Amino acid sequence: MTPYKEALANYTIITPKPIDVVNKHTFHAIRQGDLPICVPNSKAYMNITLHDGLHTLEIVFTLMSMGLIDEAVYMVTFKGGTCIICDTAHMMVGKACTEWTPTMLRACFPVSQTPPSA
Repeated sequence: MTPYKEALANYTIITPKPIDVVNKHTFHAIRQGDLPICVPNSKAYMNITLHDGLHTLEIVFTLMSMGLIDEAVYMVTFKGGTCIICDTAHMMVGKACTEWTPTMLRACFPVSQTPPSA
């Protein structure tokens, strides 16, 4: 899910779709498309495209859906404070340390539409 409509390829308008999140808030997706993202992999970045990513104006960061990663035939493992994304050949395509907050059990995996500049 992303607030950046320009990040979506094959962009289409959809019937507004409510998305309920864990804190009981509801976002409304208004469009969808293919969302190319860059995920950290040690000191490099790998590109992954998530199909049918949703566009909403009600968030400020791009959020990765574990369901869309699964549909794109990737595997995700969380263990020991690290999130690892592997392809079907079990090759690692993304790895990042998760960031835990003391007041909420929440993991953050940094992604962007383009690799950060050096």
